[in-house]
Amino acid sequence: MSKTSVLFFIKNLGGGGAERVLVDLLHRLNPEKFDITVRTIFDEGIYRNQLPAHVTYKSTLPKEFPGFVHLAKLFSRKTLYNFFIKEKYDITVAFLEGITTRIASGCNNKETKLISWLHLEQKYKSVYLKPYRSLKEMEISYNSFDYICSASHFALDSLKSIIHLKPANGVFHNIIDTEAIIRKGAEEITEITFPRDIIRLGSVGRLTHQKGYLRLIRVLGRLKQDGYNFQFYLLGKGDEEQEIRSEIRKNNLESVIHLLGFRENPYKFIRNFDLFIGSSYYEGFSLVICEAAILGVPAIATFVSGLDEITNTTNQYSYTVENSEDGLYNGLKKLLDDRSIIDNLKHHCLQSARFFNTAAAADKVSELFLSLITRK
Repeated sequence: MSKTSVLFFIKNLGGGGAERVLVDLLHRLNPEKFDITVRTIFDEGIYRNQLPAHVTYKSTLPKEFPGFVHLAKLFSRKTLYNFFIKEKYDITVAFLEGITTRIASGCNNKETKLISWLHLEQKYKSVYLKPYRSLKEMEISYNSFDYICSASHFALDSLKSIIHLKPANGVFHNIIDTEAIIRKGAEEITEITFPRDIIRLGSVGRLTHQKGYLRLIRVLGRLKQDGYNFQFYLLGKGDEEQEIRSEIRKNNLESVIHLLGFRENPYKFIRNFDLFIGSSYYEGFSLVICEAAILGVPAIATFVSGLDEITNTTNQYSYTVENSEDGLYNGLKKLLDDRSIIDNLKHHCLQSARFFNTAAAADKVSELFLSLITRK
């Protein structure tokens, strides 16, 4: 029996959550069934070195450059597909919303099954429309796919609220490799020393507007002025780094906020946090909050897409607050005043690993692939 050829198409393999999910998924898909290729638009990203040996890697352009998305809008979807992808595959997966979805939708090979993988809620018009010429083109693009996968119900519902969605669709929660997270979390930290007599707050993510770190720094400044004693550690890189550094200086927080940059193993740092902070304006499925929970670290998080699918009545390990600066401030203030809430959340975290079934999640993806290629 011949293998099914599958292309995963993504912008780059940078250090984001979706890229990490893709790498974990690739390690779980059966190489005896699937001949897998990963193609990126830009040959960038730490996860290029973590692809399984049986996966073929290809890229088109060496580095991302300013104005690329606007330049791409000058060309039709078909022209872009023929330039960036060219080859024929049984299945092509656009693994992120945005420009990769627009490009993949330009495939005109009737034998290729197309999948769009949605990670983020479509909350801000300026964000979801950025790669498209119009809302109509966005609708046409999504309706060119055979199936829409979503990391959360909320993200899928948000897409349905702005366009009429014809293809079959479903929710595929992100794969989480609990064994690897626990193993990496146990590694020794030699780079810094964490204080043991002060509450340790932390976060991990790209330093971009989406993650809300500028407003979080303002919140931490207010808490410091209120007399609260804490240390905050932020892991990640991104285009808002200089603004974040300026905000830290503006709020006189150099002694309590520590920017640690991108770390290939963030888990050994997360394990040393007392409380993880999710300050995002919008998300898909908040992978890092699940990962923190697996390491026994509870979270406080703004309400975003997928969060209600993480925190439920049997597994409450995130304290959810209003998605605003005041929501973060009031929530953090309450937890710092009443540590018993953090202790209760931590109790649930220690039971969280059993809720994530990595093998079952990968099997669900395999079943989808095989079902699509058997359709006439």
